Amino acid sequence: MTIGFTDYQRPRRLESLTHLPTMEIQGDLSFESVPEGTRMRWSWELQPGGILRLLTPLINRIGERQEQAIWAGLKEYLEAREGSAPRRLDE
Repeated sequence: MTIGFTDYQRPRRLESLTHLPTMEIQGDLSFESVPEGTRMRWSWELQPGGILRLLTPLINRIGERQEQAIWAGLKEYLEAREGSAPRRLDE
């Protein structure tokens, strides 16, 4: 697996391109200050190759569920930290 960062605009955006033997993944993370703290948005585009191309809808669905679980777990962890308060990007 090779991961290359294609755009970085601190502290607002991070884009990447991941090469796997079976597919390419273009990803985008963006961060926005909101009154409650910081809102993170993510978007990934999977491009399976070879025979996996036929399974693109299934692969996309599985990947989306995994990403939702990962980011929900991170949110839960960060919010559960004792004594921590949400921080805004501009602080």
